[in-house]
Amino acid sequence: MASASFSQQELQRNYSAAEEATHSGPVFITKDGEPRSVLLDISEYRRVFGDSASAPDPKSVSLVDVLAVPPSEYFDWEPKHLRGRLSRQAD
Repeated sequence: MASASFSQQELQRNYSAAEEATHSGPVFITKDGEPRSVLLDISEYRRVFGDSASAPDPKSVSLVDVLAVPPSEYFDWEPKHLRGRLSRQAD
């Protein structure tokens, strides 16, 4: 299995060549000469992660499914607790 390497600038200029190179092996995307990301052919991706790892069809996901995901799964934020008294009473 051959691999290829593209800088971020090369990838922007010639995405089709990078995508075509994925058919021969992984394509490493570099920034300042260091690997940052990897492009994989979809068959290789599925071999590594399995068929269930593919993105769900947006038409098959219901609002109920989306709302069932706990908030901690899509963002990490805890509001600060108020201390002291509020400056005015609520109506």
